[in-house]
Amino acid sequence: MPPLPTTTILRTPRRSRSGLASLLRCGLASALLSALVPGVAVGKTSLDLGAHGQVRHVAGPAVDDPATGDDESALPARNELLLRRLRLGASLRQGDLRAKVLFGLDRGKPRLLTGSLRWRLDERLDLELGQHKRLLSQGYLDSSRHQRLPERAELYDDFGGNRDIGLSARFRPMRRFELRLAVWNGAGPNVVGNDTGRPWVEGRATLWLGRRFSTEDPAIGRRPGLMLGVAAVQGHASAVRSGKSGLLTRADSHLGASSFVAVRAYRLLAQVEVLYSQDDPIDARADQSTTLDVASVSRLGVVAQLAFQPVPTWELAARYAFQDPNRDDPDQLGNTIEVGVGWRPDRDDDRKLQLAVQREHDGRPNGQSYDRWRVMTQLQWSLSK
Repeated sequence: MPPLPTTTILRTPRRSRSGLASLLRCGLASALLSALVPGVAVGKTSLDLGAHGQVRHVAGPAVDDPATGDDESALPARNELLLRRLRLGASLRQGDLRAKVLFGLDRGKPRLLTGSLRWRLDERLDLELGQHKRLLSQGYLDSSRHQRLPERAELYDDFGGNRDIGLSARFRPMRRFELRLAVWNGAGPNVVGNDTGRPWVEGRATLWLGRRFSTEDPAIGRRPGLMLGVAAVQGHASAVRSGKSGLLTRADSHLGASSFVAVRAYRLLAQVEVLYSQDDPIDARADQSTTLDVASVSRLGVVAQLAFQPVPTWELAARYAFQDPNRDDPDQLGNTIEVGVGWRPDRDDDRKLQLAVQREHDGRPNGQSYDRWRVMTQLQWSLSK
């Protein structure tokens, strides 16, 4: 898994104490949104700017990977501190419209993370157009800023990216039920074309029993509540991979599903998410000439997490993640166990210090599995709310 971030977040307050600054921000936001959507009515306007940086540190002993055959344990212990990410964003609100842009600098490469326009039609329905988060996993829907442990479980990457270009709708027919539907380009973020020419369709339903809450809430309340979620996605994907017979071009029909449950009560939050996906080959060719008989690939992932806040400023968390990237190959089974503690002096996630210990178990052929240990820290800081 990647090392954990030390995060610095900077945002301007929505309401400035300076009347001139407030007037300038409102005027700028009105002009930009009016240019984006001509004829929009002028309403309450706000402009938020933000900067998000991650400096990551990870430490742990070197171990031998049986798959490489190298004497990695003879290398020095891992002890890294580096600038992992830098993010800059802006959000403009005018009446029922919100435009959001978020840029990221990951490993020295700039890219657009989010660029979307959301329109609130009424209290029960809103639409979002552009590049934004997908719906399959609750783990990706929850912001990295509100994680109970310093980083998400790594297995989420095996079930598709967390952003795409498309149109999504959120419908709330009742206070404790929410339905979300989306049509995606299907090629991932920052890619306009689609090799298959077919969009992806995704949906998610969430139901609350008892008190409605969010798994992103910094404080875990005492009042009991239950959150249930199910999601599904269907689409077509193509990829080019290297094989024994040369380059392999594969076109697949993709099906994914997930289920999620979270229980919160008495400052205790327990949540479990199960993810499944299957890629059935439509066509596979080597060197663009020979049709090959390629098997389907199915994946399974389970993430269970427990968090407890004995006092509002301290939090204990533990997570178990099980990963089966190919259900036809038992040698690839893996799991990760992580425990950590967090301190929040302001009882929110604006300033947070976390320490976590992680044991990652990786499966290898012929039962030659191995364990990798890491100690990770994260410091998160926000200058303003």
